[in-house]
Amino acid sequence: EFAFFAMISTRALSVLAGSCLVSGEVEPNFHLFATEASVEDAPLTCYPTPSMPPQIEGTYIVSGPARWHQDEYQLQGLFDGFGKANKFVIGGGQVCHASKWMNTSIARVSEEYGHGAGMLFEESQPKRPMCPMLHPMCESFQMVDNNWVNVIEIGGRVMMLSDSPHMLEVDLDTLDIKGNLEWGDDVDTTTGPAMDWAPSGHVVATGSAHPIAFPGTNTVVDVVTEVSTGLAKSLLGVYTFQSDATGLQNRTMLAQLPFTHAPYLHSFGITDDYIILPISQKMGIPSLTHPVLLGLITMQWEGIYVLDKAGNTVGVFKDMDPFVHVHVINSFQVTDESGIRAVIDLGGYPDTPFQKSGAMDIPMFLNKTTRDSNPGRANLMRITMYLSGDKAGQSEVKMFPSITNSHIDFYKLNPTRYSKEYCHFYATEWWHDGSNYANMAIVKQNVCDDTYTHFTQDNFYPGEAYFIPTGEDEDDGALIVLGIDGNRGASSFITIDPKTMTEVDGTRVDLPFHIPFTAHGEFISKSAADTILLV
Repeated sequence: EFAFFAMISTRALSVLAGSCLVSGEVEPNFHLFATEASVEDAPLTCYPTPSMPPQIEGTYIVSGPARWHQDEYQLQGLFDGFGKANKFVIGGGQVCHASKWMNTSIARVSEEYGHGAGMLFEESQPKRPMCPMLHPMCESFQMVDNNWVNVIEIGGRVMMLSDSPHMLEVDLDTLDIKGNLEWGDDVDTTTGPAMDWAPSGHVVATGSAHPIAFPGTNTVVDVVTEVSTGLAKSLLGVYTFQSDATGLQNRTMLAQLPFTHAPYLHSFGITDDYIILPISQKMGIPSLTHPVLLGLITMQWEGIYVLDKAGNTVGVFKDMDPFVHVHVINSFQVTDESGIRAVIDLGGYPDTPFQKSGAMDIPMFLNKTTRDSNPGRANLMRITMYLSGDKAGQSEVKMFPSITNSHIDFYKLNPTRYSKEYCHFYATEWWHDGSNYANMAIVKQNVCDDTYTHFTQDNFYPGEAYFIPTGEDEDDGALIVLGIDGNRGASSFITIDPKTMTEVDGTRVDLPFHIPFTAHGEFISKSAADTILLV
């Protein structure tokens, strides 16, 4: 994110201290985003935050890549890093932090092999050795579970996700990885368990790190890519599960959309009655002996598919300039005298951002000239699709304003406004000054009046801003942000007032060490956390 992150992947490169200083002279300690974590497992340590709003009690969990080597093998992709989980327990006038390395199956196999195992974004340096002659595709036949990208709750349990079809359960109290979530419809495959409704001749290769529920329900929608290994078409499988189910459950397959190329979809939209699927990228077939993804995810514009809740396609919209998207901001539907409209807001790129660039390749990330010149920047847009009425089958595109040459991603809003009409979203901004990638801010975007405001501090490099509501107004709440304080050379956990976009005094936690790049976090309220700890 920028933002994608562990799409079937694990690890990346160990950064040498000397090379880290390439960017440190001008943008102090920005290199820490791609520098291995400075501590091992961090025990729970508490810090006073006397001004934290008393309504906020719970645990914020956020993870990311934090180790980029295995033995002498240095991995090159930022999103290939072995995951480390962090939690921030908020309440009682304090914030307590702890972290733990994620003991995943891919981490254990990598330790056994002596190098990063399985699918990588980029090949390691030196290149990984060949697999044994009796097991020549050992790298391809690994379960992908380096799931540091996102977090959801299912049946009172906490699950960690990436763009993998597998979900990992984590113990909220200890941060121990408890293993792969089992489903009632699992069948064994060479790359781990998969749903039994995937047809023969297909490999369930990827999932989405952003499953989302129909509004007001416990029915969650998710997708998987079913890659054809023969002459049949590849499929995008759309299915649901129940977030309140406490035991073994089956997934309900809604649709299997056929495509000539294997589609890749990181996120999508949901409304009261519809599923909105922008299909804009495809995946190629990697080497079976040294599988890497970089260069295989490319633009493939198929339009925006709109499905009803039963999985029926009610419209395919292609009457717009093609784009590539990674993250959806929000989606909703409108019904009035002119008919039914499905609306999706997102960040659209002119080409796939999953290329070797200053956002994904660590040596390029550490080179200021290279990262500043990276063309991968999203345009904020709203797409309105007419499902009925005089304009049925047509779409309209509106661009939201932003600072020229900036890039905005990691979109969050008040969680009570998801899948509803809304005004505000919050996001991380790079190139805030229009020129320098590491000049960063948190933006508050008003989509109702096309204005924006920012929070920014000199040499503070923020991650995702997570909104916790505390009142009735859409912007009543707190934005919690984990970022790197470049002036200290360590991480800080800060709280921003969404109304004024200023830091709340008496809430800052200055950690004594740095936490590298992190992806999407999730706040679990104290009442929900208490329930989880009893399961």
